[in-house]
Amino acid sequence: MENIEDIDAQLHLPEAIIQLIQSFLTRKEAASTVVLSKPWYKAWLTRPVLDFDEHDFPNVVQFLNFATTSMERYHESNLNIDTFKLWMDADDSYSFSRAIELIVNALKIGAVDFNVELDLPFSFPLPKEVFESKPLVELSVNGCIISDVDVICSRLKSLSLLMVHIEDSMIRRIILNCPRLENLLLYNCNGIDEVNVGRMVNIKNLCYYQGVTTTMRGKIPLIRFEEKGSTAEFCRLTSLLLERVKIDEMLFSDFSSKFPCVKNLKVHHCLGCVNFDISSHSINSISLAHMMRLKIRLDVPNIHKFKFSGATNIPLLYVVPAASMEWESNIALSCWNNLRVWWFLELNDFLTNLCTSKITLGIELMRVRDAECLPEFAGNFKPMVENLTLQVNSLLSDGGVALADGLCWSFRPKFINLHLNNTKDRRSHTITELQKQSNEFVLILSKKLMYPVRLQDLEQANIEILEDEQWRPLDPITFHNDVARMEKDVHIRFQLSWRQH
Repeated sequence: MENIEDIDAQLHLPEAIIQLIQSFLTRKEAASTVVLSKPWYKAWLTRPVLDFDEHDFPNVVQFLNFATTSMERYHESNLNIDTFKLWMDADDSYSFSRAIELIVNALKIGAVDFNVELDLPFSFPLPKEVFESKPLVELSVNGCIISDVDVICSRLKSLSLLMVHIEDSMIRRIILNCPRLENLLLYNCNGIDEVNVGRMVNIKNLCYYQGVTTTMRGKIPLIRFEEKGSTAEFCRLTSLLLERVKIDEMLFSDFSSKFPCVKNLKVHHCLGCVNFDISSHSINSISLAHMMRLKIRLDVPNIHKFKFSGATNIPLLYVVPAASMEWESNIALSCWNNLRVWWFLELNDFLTNLCTSKITLGIELMRVRDAECLPEFAGNFKPMVENLTLQVNSLLSDGGVALADGLCWSFRPKFINLHLNNTKDRRSHTITELQKQSNEFVLILSKKLMYPVRLQDLEQANIEILEDEQWRPLDPITFHNDVARMEKDVHIRFQLSWRQH
């Protein structure tokens, strides 16, 4: 039988091909290929990727020795690299200084794709040599301080700054001096008051994310899209993701002219804008989230997915009718106030505007104590909801009778999913009042669905329980007692069939 070296010699794989194969493997997998044959060992030693991760070593001393030796071998052999990746826990001054040496030396041997993450008890200053590297094409850094330095990396195409401290002046300098920048990610950065991306004419993917804790500690940054006093046109932008930043109220007016190629739009909890008038033939995914009440108008004939996440305030929504096509809408509502009649009316109107899509709805009751009963009137259109997930985290005054009535009045769900928490308290060895009422609500809902009086269009109802990742039918007469006896969390669902009008 031929050995691996004989087969390898017959194939005559060029070193570049072997290195390409190794590049698709993890660090450990690529390193293990050195035992295959001498060409594979040589290819690994001279690969244009240096990927150093302290997790792969028993201690930091061995890691630093390996990284330093590897770097010296490349320098002495006059070998260049394309990609440099570094992750290490530099929790002392010695480790930190060695990490900085690795970064600077990687730039000297030609690294153009740069990814650095140092787990430090403090933010470290990024060496000025990074932004002074003319060949630099991709840069991703985590947890550092970027001071005002010269920016001459005019070839930079991708920049990711994660939990970085950077001032407005440095951001402006990067935008002015990196005209080829296509991808910009700002994630939980601080020190920024305002960013104007109006001159980034080549930008394709823009993501600016501020977490809850970051915005609580400091100012909420303002992002502008202006050039010479008016909103610029971003003809290459395909993905726009904004979260917890300030934006202009008029940003979404004349959307198709400003952003003619955007396919993916995400705007979550941003200040300054509650009106979204989005008209676009390019958009196929929209995700909006806000605690305040939004006004949304959508003219997006090629939409595939619409997502909304909010609180008790349901948006005013209008969807321009389009040619028939399959699209999905995913709605998540966290309710912190009592549910009045108008809430159910607005829910019905909101879902009716989404009725041409396949609707998935999640409702979480946080501090709801009361739900008002709806008046007795019929004739309203009830949109179909593919899947409803209910999570009851409140003690309802009537056990949930009005809630069940209001939901059944607002729409027609095909499936209703509920999670029952039967885990007993460790101290009292009993279930809490909230757990008891959650179980009681399921019983109320089951009676309404399994023995309908007012639901004249309900043709069939079944109840099922999830066990071993399989749905098993339950007896509607005994299921409540069966579930109550289970001392674990239970996932049940109602499967409903409604008469089509």
